[in-house]
Amino acid sequence: MSNEVAHISTDLGEVLAYFREDLGGGPRRTRSPQRGEFSPTHSSSSQDDDHPRREWRPPRQPLDDLRDMKIDPPDFEGSLNPYLYIEWIQALEIYFEIKEYSDEKAFQMAILKLKKYASLWYENTERQ
Repeated sequence: MSNEVAHISTDLGEVLAYFREDLGGGPRRTRSPQRGEFSPTHSSSSQDDDHPRREWRPPRQPLDDLRDMKIDPPDFEGSLNPYLYIEWIQALEIYFEIKEYSDEKAFQMAILKLKKYASLWYENTERQ
């Protein structure tokens, strides 16, 4: 077991040295598959070291919609004032339209936004 720990710590030291040299601008090292050791590799030109190649990615498409906005729908605590309920429903409808929620997902989100008395009312209604 101590041999394994010593081997792992040696490998870890080599990996750390690899990253220190890579960040410091030293020669890059690659892992040799046969021996498990790191060996330096030299690039053909110094220009490659200054500008490493990056993987090509297609350009991102800009989003013209508002679905990625980070907004939360309002909570509803329950009230005897019908205007507060109507305002809450209107705010939810706008939110669901922007986020393009299905009816099922919109219903689930509305249930999550019920708080206090409204939540108790829904749970009681669901049981009946």
